[in-house]
Amino acid sequence: MKYLRLSPIFAAILLGIAGFSNLHATVYTWTTLTTGVQDGSGNWAANSNNWWDSVIADPAWSGTDIAVFGYGNGNSGTTGAAGTVTLTTPISAGGITFQNVNSGSYTIASANSSDTLALSGTVSVNGNYNPTISANVSGSGFTIFDGGPNGFTLSGTNNYTGTLLVTNNSNSSNYFALFATEGIGLSTAANLEINDNDGRSVGDSFGFVLAASGSFSRAIGTGADQIQFLGTNPGISANGAPLVVNFGGARANITWGSAAFNPTAFWLSASGLSGGQPLTLLNGIDLNGATRQVVDGTQDGGQ
Repeated sequence: MKYLRLSPIFAAILLGIAGFSNLHATVYTWTTLTTGVQDGSGNWAANSNNWWDSVIADPAWSGTDIAVFGYGNGNSGTTGAAGTVTLTTPISAGGITFQNVNSGSYTIASANSSDTLALSGTVSVNGNYNPTISANVSGSGFTIFDGGPNGFTLSGTNNYTGTLLVTNNSNSSNYFALFATEGIGLSTAANLEINDNDGRSVGDSFGFVLAASGSFSRAIGTGADQIQFLGTNPGISANGAPLVVNFGGARANITWGSAAFNPTAFWLSASGLSGGQPLTLLNGIDLNGATRQVVDGTQDGGQ
């Protein structure tokens, strides 16, 4: 048997090239074609080949890969509309990016409740449309990152832990709504942090809001089944039906300036989301000795 001996420097170069290749191949774009890219519906299984990469044709999916949905808008020669991508086996993903599409919105669904999406990293929502993940989501927390004026729906019976962070970067001037309710979309085993870092003026328009209906009773705090409001213009809004908010469930005062409730302006409802339905806040707000700004979004535009 013959062996090839490599110098340490040459071996390091080869390892570096291999590492670069693996890094590049971890971001795959969803496609309904065997060659090329086209948006549309299909099944997502552990061994599915509905993926495209500029280097690798039909790459195999790995649990650390990042999935990109949406290719049509702005790419010549492409057709197809967004559709429903159905998990037919349990799937792990290191992140998801929703890009612009020619038309429609993507939904990530599941064939069975056991076909869960173990999600980590970041879900980036770019463009002006509202994707949905209705499959049950597990994992140890992830970030929803806004890249355009839009919304995002979580509607599965989710059991992820850690923190669900909804945020953007300081250069963004977009607004964003997370559509979810307690126990449906929002895991009771995780914290929810609404942290708006947008570039809008204080009170000009909501940055990030949680849009819900019915009742909402999470306590303000950093623990599981609690919520934080931080940044410039975060808030909470009714979503097409009345919403009663009772942070902590006992109508106790919430203190502005605490670690988990320290917005620059706090938005209550938004006309573009509420559909004229009321939001009732049962808690008093302790202004903590300072002048604060609470915005009624139904009167101030909220969009």
